[in-house]
Parts: sequence; C-alpha cells; structure tokens
Amino acid sequence: MQREEIDGPALREQVRKRSDLLGTLRSEPMTKAELVDHVDVSRSTVDRAIDSLETTGFVERRDGRYRVTTQGRLVTESYQRHVDRTDALAAAAPILDCLPPGAHIDPLMFETGSVHVADPHVPEQAIAGAVEALSSADRVRVFSPVVKSNYINLVHEQIADRDAEMTLVVGPEASQSLSSLASVTDAVEGLLTNESFDLRVAESSLPYMLYLITGGETETVGVTVHDDGALVGSVISTDSDALSWGRQRFDAVADRAEPLPESQLL
Repeated sequence: MQREEIDGPALREQVRKRSDLLGTLRSEPMTKAELVDHVDVSRSTVDRAIDSLETTGFVERRDGRYRVTTQGRLVTESYQRHVDRTDALAAAAPILDCLPPGAHIDPLMFETGSVHVADPHVPEQAIAGAVEALSSADRVRVFSPVVKSNYINLVHEQIADRDAEMTLVVGPEASQSLSSLASVTDAVEGLLTNESFDLRVAESSLPYMLYLITGGETETVGVTVHDDGALVGSVISTDSDALSWGRQRFDAVADRAEPLPESQLL
C-alpha cells in the first residue's frame, strides 16, 4: 500500500482517533475479525481504521494479521504519555491554581506521583504520604514558605529521637513565624538544639514547600502548596526522574540560603 506523508497535527489527530485500536494491536497482532471483538466496533469501522493506519505507516499486515510498526508504537507511546500527563495536571488543577506565576514544578511530579487535594474538613490527609515517609526517615530536606506549629511538632515527634539529619530552609517571612512559635512550643527549641538540625533562611520568597525524605533505600519527593497559610494539597512521588528534579531544586535554594542562628529565635 502506498504510504501517505503526514505532518505533526495530522499525526496527532490520527493517533487520537485510533488510540484504542493501536493500543490493542500493541498488545498482540490480530486479524480484523479479532479486532472487531476486542474494540467493540463494526467491521466497516475497523476496515476504515486499518486502511488509514496502513497508509500512514502505523500498522502493517503480516501473515494475515495486523501489527503495530515501530513508528506506530513510538507515536502511540508518546501520545499516551501526553494523555497521562494532561490528565494528571487536570487532577492537580486546584493545587496549581494557587501557585504564583512563574513557579516551576516538573510535570513529572504529577505524572508519576499521587496527587492529594486537601479536604477542608480533614486537610491533613493531603500530607498523609509525607507523614508515613517521615516515620522511618533518617534524612529530611525541606524548604518551605510557611512554618506551622503542627508541622514543627510533627517533625520533632517523628525524627528527633532518632537523631535523623534534617535541613530546613524557610522563606524570609516564615523565619518570623518560627520565632513566634518558639515561645509557644518546645518543639522549636528541641529541633534547634539538635546537632543534626540545620536551619537556613532563603534569599527570596518560596512558592511552595518541597521535601525530600530518605529512609533506608527509599527516597520520596513531595510538593505541598498553601494558600494564605492554608493547606491546599500535595503531590508525592518516588520516581527517579522526579527525585532528581527535587534534589536539584532543593540544592538550588539551599545553596543560596543563609544560616539562621539559634540566638535569633530563642
């Protein structure tokens, strides 16, 4: 069959329209009759789809069965990644809407991670994954635009007794909140007097909270977003590429941050 030249927009439309059929053929080669049973469409629809996909070089016929070509497999995988990413970003819309313009979060966080939009009645459920990771952590790295008493108490309860290594970088405005909290909770002093605790203040405002939690051979990266101090939601991932982004993002902030002396807070 004569192959038809196809540009990018036409290629994307072809894959969008035929994604179910291409996905089925990626699993195993099939005859047209078998395809009718698997995708639950008419024979005439299958005939038109196969003719179109053969023309664009996405499928080929061998030994009486149709199979996806290398090009067909690659464009289908690329399209599915696009669908997965946009679906994940749509689910995270309430979180993303609360970020300032220009705030950068790698889309891989949403594509590979689990998104939790806070329930106003039980907002802390949105960070349950981070709390669980903290329970076995031996190293914690965090930067945060906000400092809340329940966060400080949680970190102190979870890691202080184990002498886990922790680096906390707070935004310039959050350092004042930390100073105020020192007068109402012993957890602040407990952390500040811990030799494994490193406190710094960022050179500029931070758009969200980012944390890297390491425990044994497990590492987790998470992003939590607040709106006027209220928890909006979080995304947490253990994907290697998402972790790499998280480490680079944290280091970029921490390396420019200044130590915050204990004497300024207690």
